[in-house]
Amino acid sequence: MVDADKKQNKGNRSEKMVRPMKISTRPDVTDLIGQRLRKFYDEVTEQPVPDRFLHLLDQLDEAASSKKSK
Repeated sequence: MVDADKKQNKGNRSEKMVRPMKISTRPDVTDLIGQRLRKFYDEVTEQPVPDRFLHLLDQLDEAASSKKSK
């Protein structure tokens, strides 16, 4: 019975390990986080879209237009 309980609770282990984060309310820390997130976002948005994604988007457009025409 103990082994069965261990197996059943094994899936819930990650839920038990989650702890609430302490969020700093210091303006200098939150400003620094904001600046770094904006910089990261800007760098990501400046990267070109991979050809593979463009091809997938084209396929989705074709599928959507063929579905509308039916």
